[in-house]
Amino acid sequence: MDPVKERVIQHLKLAQIIAAKYFNIQGASRDEVISEAHTALVKASMAYQEEKGPFAPFAGAAIRNALNSLFNKQLRNAKMVAKSLDETIHGGTQFGTYIGNLGQNLADTKRDVFREVGEKERIKELQRALKTLGNKEKEIMDCISKGMSLSEVAKQRNVSKQAIFKIVKKTYQTLKKEIKNAKN
Repeated sequence: MDPVKERVIQHLKLAQIIAAKYFNIQGASRDEVISEAHTALVKASMAYQEEKGPFAPFAGAAIRNALNSLFNKQLRNAKMVAKSLDETIHGGTQFGTYIGNLGQNLADTKRDVFREVGEKERIKELQRALKTLGNKEKEIMDCISKGMSLSEVAKQRNVSKQAIFKIVKKTYQTLKKEIKNAKN
């Protein structure tokens, strides 16, 4: 049997395994991805030179390169597709008026209301828990929230870094406990 065909037959499974990782290419079907992988395998088999090393790594790289090229091609095509029937490829309309980047100044209409409500509830719980802290703990946590290190806070308050660490640890435990109690 021809060595090119033999290598292709022996490594078809490799092509399919690599292709499976590229099934998410937008605008390309699974069959197109597999076909591209098989084509790359055949080309790799034809270009292979035995003295340069084993075939499998060479073929794997060739297949991945081909699939990456397919991905980039599909990405370019997706960017070229007009967003509306009235819009041309370059952002104008069929009447020649430039309308710019559609939706550029519009608010995100895909808001996740449940997530927003959950975030607001967590903020309220945290604010309630923060009210239970003493002034010293609030001041230290304020410094840390501003990006100061434990050493900087310790210097500012004329105490050891370990003392600040213990206060911060205790404060986090208190906040955690207060939030947990608020949920129950």
